[in-house]
Amino acid sequence: DMAPHVAKRSRGSKWGPWKQSLTEEGQCTFLYDLYAVCNHHGSLHGGHYTAYCYNSLDGRWYSYDDSTVEPVMEEDISTRGAYILFYQRRNVVPSWPGGSSVRGST
Repeated sequence: DMAPHVAKRSRGSKWGPWKQSLTEEGQCTFLYDLYAVCNHHGSLHGGHYTAYCYNSLDGRWYSYDDSTVEPVMEEDISTRGAYILFYQRRNVVPSWPGGSSVRGST
């Protein structure tokens, strides 16, 4: 039963908790920033996954491919292999420690 994990539909005119109405100027007040891209290379029967992730501490994008991590230019993250895009609402502080994204395992 997936009911506990699905947003309930609203029968009234009030917006649901996952939506926001437009401002008087016709603009949404929520802005989102892309912070990661999961890529799939191959076919429906097999392939390989890679990722691009943005590091907010140094302001750079990185390419992750198995055991290789390399810096990439922002214009290189938009590819035909993009499979899943990850966004974070702007002006929201993440709940994880800031330094964890740059520290490797020891």
